Amino acid sequence: MLWLKRQLYKLATLIDIYAWWCRTYQWRNDSQYFWLAERWVELQPNEAAALLRLLRWQADGLRELGDAAHHPGYVVQAIEDTMRAATGQMNTPDMLRRLRVQDTMVFLTALENYAATNRGRGQDPDGSLDCEDFALWAARAIAVRYEPVILVVAWSTGFCPWQMAGHAVCVYREPDGVMGYMDLWHQREDVGRALDEVVNDILHRQGGHPLVGWRVYRPADLIACQVGAV
Repeated sequence: MLWLKRQLYKLATLIDIYAWWCRTYQWRNDSQYFWLAERWVELQPNEAAALLRLLRWQADGLRELGDAAHHPGYVVQAIEDTMRAATGQMNTPDMLRRLRVQDTMVFLTALENYAATNRGRGQDPDGSLDCEDFALWAARAIAVRYEPVILVVAWSTGFCPWQMAGHAVCVYREPDGVMGYMDLWHQREDVGRALDEVVNDILHRQGGHPLVGWRVYRPADLIACQVGAV
């Protein structure tokens, strides 16, 4: 049955329905947030990870048909609303952007304090934010020199065809060639120099389940640019 799952995964990758659905979902539901995506860009990986820790996980619902990625601008809205909720000041995001340029360590400390006491306070209670939303935003926000991409890994959780799970992360490469990745609250550094090492690390942290396959998406257009399947 694992062989069948892997063949179905390859077929789904060729058709690439998921990326098409995400782009359609964003145009239908997130167009008012598109302009916000450029407010936090050219970040270092640790800065992006600190911003993500301001948020809380919210499952996809019926509107997302169980799984869809919001536009990065929607994630920025949630991040900045949480900043405002933490201080009660509407100009907090602008203040923090200036602080990031002036003193990165003070900026990161402020984010850590906000995350400890106000995580997700500003988020839409009826919205959704999960791993693919965080991965897509981070891959768009991290500076291009780190080569950020979105990695989606799928694994088998049982015998039946529908017993599968997956996870999306943002993968980046440091100047020395070593790769790291991040999701909502975790940043893994010095994982290795090849995507297979990142995939294996994710599988290990998820319980060591058998790999079904993985895909790499370009953050700019959600086009699958690399596929791995057993």
